[in-house]
Amino acid sequence: MNPLLRFLRKRFASPHVQAPGDHVENLAAQPPVLHRPLGTATPLDVPLWVDIPPDQPSETTYDGLFWEIEPCGEYLYHLAGDFPINDKGLLRYASATTRAEVHVSFESDAIHVAAHDQPLYAARAQAAACDDSDLAPLTVVQARGLLTGGTGYAQLRGAPGFSQINGCAFGPPYAAPVPATIVLTTCLIDRDGPRERMTMITTVSRNPDQLIGPLAAYHRNLTTRYHQIAHLPLSGAIRM
Repeated sequence: MNPLLRFLRKRFASPHVQAPGDHVENLAAQPPVLHRPLGTATPLDVPLWVDIPPDQPSETTYDGLFWEIEPCGEYLYHLAGDFPINDKGLLRYASATTRAEVHVSFESDAIHVAAHDQPLYAARAQAAACDDSDLAPLTVVQARGLLTGGTGYAQLRGAPGFSQINGCAFGPPYAAPVPATIVLTTCLIDRDGPRERMTMITTVSRNPDQLIGPLAAYHRNLTTRYHQIAHLPLSGAIRM
């Protein structure tokens, strides 16, 4: 199984809250919401939805914001992406062609899976024959073709933590066949604070014409900004 898909499957292994009904019934029961972008995330040229400084607490969760993904205890600090909006005003998470996200999680099972898997991804990136400087002038489709000919990963230079670019098939779960997709991930697990915590920084694009250079630069800036989020009490996130 694709390791990233295995990670997502494990994320929901022990739900705390069970939603009643199916997705059609749940959407029908969802009260309308209005989400307006804060501006535009450059150089990706996609809407910016969430941008909370790393020294401030976040009260922004997946609940009431997204459709096409179940909440798993995430607190959002940054969100940018070209998300379509459904008829209730929710952002369709899996349908964005390009997105960038920073969230904090205290969920022990998600942290356990990441602590096991992320070093494996980092090792594959370190063993790759190329890094993001080699991929910078390439499009998503071109870079995916190059990465799948090697380890499937490339090192992202100058970013703290477990940082890598990978070309795993990580497209929206409803698409067949899965389009060429590039994923950039940085996972930081902090066991020194009052609660064990994970910061996950992810930048994803399946836009075939998206250049890797701006994608990597945006991710690197996010990692530099958010690699030391302040330890502040956060509450309100749910799991489904």
